[in-house]
Amino acid sequence: VVLANNAGHADSFVGVQLSMQPYMKEAMLGGLGEQFTIGPVTGVPGLFFAAPVYDAGGYLVATMGTKVSLARLQHWVSFQTSLVTDPNGLIILSTDASLVGKVLPDARLQHMGASDRYNAYQRVDFEPWPY
Repeated sequence: VVLANNAGHADSFVGVQLSMQPYMKEAMLGGLGEQFTIGPVTGVPGLFFAAPVYDAGGYLVATMGTKVSLARLQHWVSFQTSLVTDPNGLIILSTDASLVGKVLPDARLQHMGASDRYNAYQRVDFEPWPY
């Protein structure tokens, strides 16, 4: 990170290496990246988005990213027994707070290796959804 809205503060993102995050990798390849993960600086979960930046000649010169905290999205689950998962089957929002962080049955997350789970979520163990 070379520019951040909190530059100059003790908790600044400037200097943080994000190039290995899947959402940033996607942007570095010219796509639009998105990922649910835990903030590497704040430890706060959120939805992260990234996009490529091109110069006037059409060359990819940078990426830019942003985060939306889950608290700002809580209204998505305003109906009884509703939930939202990430692409790997991890429940990230729910009307029942005890379900957040649990994994759906036979979800992709259950088949990921420990290092992949840690890289994506900064943890390895997940409880199954007690449906």
